[in-house]
Amino acid sequence: MPIEQGATSSATARIIGAPIMSLTLDPEGTTIVLGARGEVDMSNADGLVTVVERLAGGRPLRLVLDLSAVTFFSAHGVSALLRARTIVTGTGGELVLRDISRTVEHVLTLTGVHPGFGLESRSCVPGADRPDVTRCVAGHAVPSSGGEHRG
Repeated sequence: MPIEQGATSSATARIIGAPIMSLTLDPEGTTIVLGARGEVDMSNADGLVTVVERLAGGRPLRLVLDLSAVTFFSAHGVSALLRARTIVTGTGGELVLRDISRTVEHVLTLTGVHPGFGLESRSCVPGADRPDVTRCVAGHAVPSSGGEHRG
């Protein structure tokens, strides 16, 4: 599925005409970054899953969910992330959470699902600044040689 640089989408749930959650899509090489802004709750969490289903389309995909601008995150958001991970990994792909907000981190920690997700930060994007970096662990770059580098 071709994706236009900077493509945006907004969930249908609205309060007084303003979207509760908006989504952005940005390709980064072979990775797709899906950014969420605002509130992820029962009114729109299914919309997030629907977007992930369409992006995955039954093929392997490296999907990064940028949750840095999420201001509210309910149990429905947790469920949506778990479903998204199942969809992406079920096709042989990888789902990574980038720059999770403190709100998201708090809820994921309370529910015990935090360790089940790969995490990265903008300061640690594999191959972006350092070609020797093949993955990030807890937001820190791990060079392909296996030694850890604080990025």
